[in-house]
Parts: sequence; structure tokens; C-alpha cells
Amino acid sequence: IGGTGLDDGFSIYAGTDAPLEPMRYLLAHENMHTWSPRQLGGMPQDTEAGDYWFSEGFTDFLTHRTLLRSGIWSLEEFVEHVNGEMLAYAALPSRLAPNSVIVEGFWSSPDIQKLPYRRGMLLALYWDYRLRQTTGGRRDLDDVLAAQTVRARTLREAGDDPMATALFAT
Repeated sequence: IGGTGLDDGFSIYAGTDAPLEPMRYLLAHENMHTWSPRQLGGMPQDTEAGDYWFSEGFTDFLTHRTLLRSGIWSLEEFVEHVNGEMLAYAALPSRLAPNSVIVEGFWSSPDIQKLPYRRGMLLALYWDYRLRQTTGGRRDLDDVLAAQTVRARTLREAGDDPMATALFAT
């Protein structure tokens, strides 16, 4: 099974024997791309894979959170999936590789291809945790991304073409 986000939708493919469980996740992930990163700013065309930690990793974070909050996943399923991602990241031989390796090898190495998804998701989980911790639970990563959505829209209305990771960094 697999999928890809398109300009105004997404495409999913699956064999006749594809199990339902991964399909639920895949549908949620690809549907999340209608918002992330599109509403958060654009992506660079020439080095897009270098920003997949945000567009794919944060989308994975948001997908996990959405499946939990919607009741599609129980808390136990959520924890199982997040723990699985952490373990899978720890087992990646490329886990310490710089982003330049992702830009060069994303489309040719399955190991490298998984790196920005897992790295970005774990980064989002950590930042969400730190925001909750330092604000006593009053703020989380949702607040940051909501503010970024407003900022990206404002910049677009002013004729700018903001990049999602550049906005996130400021």
C-alpha cells in the first residue's frame, strides 16, 4: 500500500490483500496533507526532501494525534504506534545522517526515505511535550501551528510565497 499527496487531493494504491489497519493510517496521513504543510506555507521545489522532516514528520505527528482524538485509535493503539516509530528510528542505520544525505538519497534508499518521517515526528512529539511542560499545559504544538497558519495566509494575501519551515523557525 502507499499514497501520495496531490495539488487538490491524494492518490492511494493497495493490493487486493491489503489489511485494513495500515489503510486507516495511510488515509489519515494523506488526508492530513490537505492541511500540512499546504496551509502552513509552501515547500521548496529544488530541495524539498530536505524539509520532509516538517512536511512528512509533522504530518505523521498530526496523523497520530488525529487518529487518537477521533477515537479511531485507542490510547493503547496510539502508544503502541508511537513506541513503534521510536524503536524504528533507533534502529535506522542512517539516524545520525545530516539532512544533506536525505536530499541526495531520499528517492534511492528505503532507509534514508524513512528518516525524515520518523525524525520529524519525534521532534514534533518532543516540542509538543516541552510546550506543554513549560506552559503548565496551557499551550501545545497545535497553538504554534494554528498561529503559523494565520501567518502564512497573511503573507500570501500580501503577495509573498512563504516557506513552511522558514515560518516555523521564526
